[in-house]
Amino acid sequence: MPRGPIKKEEGNINTEIMCGGVKVAPGDLVVGDSDGVCVIPKEYIETVLAEAEKKQAYEDNREKTIAAYRKAKAEGTELPQLAPQWVLDMLNQ
Repeated sequence: MPRGPIKKEEGNINTEIMCGGVKVAPGDLVVGDSDGVCVIPKEYIETVLAEAEKKQAYEDNREKTIAAYRKAKAEGTELPQLAPQWVLDMLNQ
């Protein structure tokens, strides 16, 4: 028979908690997906979102580059550079 949690004392609202060994404070951003859960402290949310937007733009551009490569390969035309610039820079060192 299912049972609910035992409530011996009043609960708290808007207080810091520990969850899985991670501190979570009011205002923190908690994001979860099939890979796991991430807690972003409130003071870093804007920075993390800006970096996530940069990463998304990079990924969108990579998808376009890969699609252009596949199209050129299928048509037998000159293949565009598939390696990202950072890889080319590393190889040229």
